[in-house]
Amino acid sequence: QTVQKEVEEIKRKEEEEEERKAHLREQLTVLSPPSVTLDSVLLCTWTTVAVDAGDGRGSGAGDGRSSAVCYELMMEKGTDGPVVMYSGPNINYSFPIDDLHPGHTYQFYVVASGYGEKGVASPRASLTIPALCPDKPLAPKVASRTKNNVVLKWSTPKDNGSTITNYSLEWDQVSANIMYTA
Repeated sequence: QTVQKEVEEIKRKEEEEEERKAHLREQLTVLSPPSVTLDSVLLCTWTTVAVDAGDGRGSGAGDGRSSAVCYELMMEKGTDGPVVMYSGPNINYSFPIDDLHPGHTYQFYVVASGYGEKGVASPRASLTIPALCPDKPLAPKVASRTKNNVVLKWSTPKDNGSTITNYSLEWDQVSANIMYTA
């Protein structure tokens, strides 16, 4: 009978530990999407989570900020997998917009973890970097020439998120120079 009590006690402790972990994962869930603002840098901020580990190891600060809680700011672009942009205790992160491509849409979300558990990811925030004018193409080069025909070639310039729909070429017959506009 003492063996049965010991088995029951072990089961009870395991159930309590699973309940504690489930409660902790729930507390680690960031409910709001991050706030994403674009200026000279991209700034992401998010809400903190208040954690009570259930074993007397609460967040302590009363504001949800605890050195035991780690936030991961994740970024996704199109079909690319998620990239960890930041991992640490802070509730904001900024980075240069040079890392982002014009005309592309990015998704940001936050995952909190601590005390050996990980919360559910926050809802996603979406940001589209405005497209810019395409770069000017390099001067065209003569690929071949006949008495009545000339074939020109040029490299496609960087589109900067804008669709290039056409090119304009002009021929200056007086000087036989090719004039072009992009």
